[in-house]
Amino acid sequence: MGETRTLAPARQIEALAIAARLTSGSPFNSADINTAGRKGGIFFLSITLDPDTVSITVKIQGKNINGTYYDLPGVDFGAQVGTGDFTLTVYPGVAETANEAVSQILPEIIRVVSTHTGGTTMTYGVTVEFKE
Repeated sequence: MGETRTLAPARQIEALAIAARLTSGSPFNSADINTAGRKGGIFFLSITLDPDTVSITVKIQGKNINGTYYDLPGVDFGAQVGTGDFTLTVYPGVAETANEAVSQILPEIIRVVSTHTGGTTMTYGVTVEFKE
């Protein structure tokens, strides 16, 4: 018989709290996030203030055993301009759509990285809901 593994209930976390961020501090990195053995998740980007001259890119990075961060191929929201709510699904076998859905397994440790342009403040946040 195989080993039974019990996972904690589905987790929702705030990777980057909604806050005003100056472009001079960009990029902004979340703390390391342990995916607790989850295969994937749905990432939510909420932009509540975006002056016309600002665009933002948000990507997800993995962290290897040596502590080096690496970009997960295609796992980003693309350049967003304007306010609104955006989703990015990362899960093995999902039908892929650029900047919306990527068929990939999340590594054990990830972080969210946001970069925005322009010379002003932008207000946004990123949350994630992990899926088995």
